[in-house]
Amino acid sequence: MTDFDPEAGRKYRDQADAFRKDIRRAVEREAALAPVRLGRDGAYRGYIPRMAYARGLTGPELGAPQFPECDFFMGALPLAEPFAVLDAGDVRMVDTLNVMEELGTSASAVRGKEDARRQKGLSTDDAWFWNCYVILPKASHNANVYLLQDDVPNFLRFWMNSYASMVGADGKLWEHWHLGNYADCSAPDNGTAGWFMENFRNMLVMEIGDSLWLARATPRAWLEQGKKITVSNSPTHFGTVAYEIVSDVDNGKINATVEMPSRKAPKDVLLRLRHPKAAPIKNVTINGKESKEFDAARELVRLSNFTGKAAVTVSY
Repeated sequence: MTDFDPEAGRKYRDQADAFRKDIRRAVEREAALAPVRLGRDGAYRGYIPRMAYARGLTGPELGAPQFPECDFFMGALPLAEPFAVLDAGDVRMVDTLNVMEELGTSASAVRGKEDARRQKGLSTDDAWFWNCYVILPKASHNANVYLLQDDVPNFLRFWMNSYASMVGADGKLWEHWHLGNYADCSAPDNGTAGWFMENFRNMLVMEIGDSLWLARATPRAWLEQGKKITVSNSPTHFGTVAYEIVSDVDNGKINATVEMPSRKAPKDVLLRLRHPKAAPIKNVTINGKESKEFDAARELVRLSNFTGKAAVTVSY
């Protein structure tokens, strides 16, 4: 809005900032008053309730008849979405996410998974890992927050576990992962499809502030020798972007070509190349010139002040 009406943009930005501060005060009050939760590792963690004035979990404590564990899959995580109240890395948000994982995965669905593994003579210690855990992925924000925290392994675990459990025999995405208990789940669900596409898109192309991320969270297996990742005509806040990443890891290289967006230049374009064996980056060339603009620990190549196409070669 500020781009075409600066005065109105400033007005609504000021109002949004004031509203954000009001919400933050309420969140901090609720987080301070809510009881801590005992985790799987014996440590107690703080928890932000999913609604104000709840003073704790609204399902188990209050005996809610409908969704007795609704706090575990419809929690306070949207507070950490972009432009919201808390940073995704805020310790209170991290604790809330951990509690949702640890307590949500000890529910009846996981107990069923434990029984199944026990019958097969398998360990039950990691049964929680194999459970998708959320009844309604479209109402969860766990994967979104993991991605904002740049926790790629947990983003992929949560998103793919939930997605795999939602695919019906017809290849379409359903609303619940246990269809037999819900008579009204006889058709594909647009909400679940939207949840899947949001995370799929952000995995490949994601805006965060003035930065544009490319291939932020792709699985490592996607860049095994000879494989490639291609994105074309992708709309972004900065304009259309396209890229192709081609793996030649057997020869110690990954090559990428990026077509930069031209409508509004991002401050940074961050290209992540997740080597299949997590090998560290040794050097980078961009358009044939050596570049020091990379972060080996985070597997990132920074493309700043480039227009048109950028040809990137990363050596390992």
